[in-house]
Amino acid sequence: MDIAAGVALAVLIFAVLGKVLSLPFRIVWKLITN
Repeated sequence: MDIAAGVALAVLIFAVLGKVLSLPFRIVWKLITN
């Protein structure tokens, strides 16, 4: 696999995981701050 392709794939995976994990974290944060 090309290095650039591997880096792009890793960034894409981290972006998807970040969105999935940040959603419940934001809900909990809103409950705590309110």
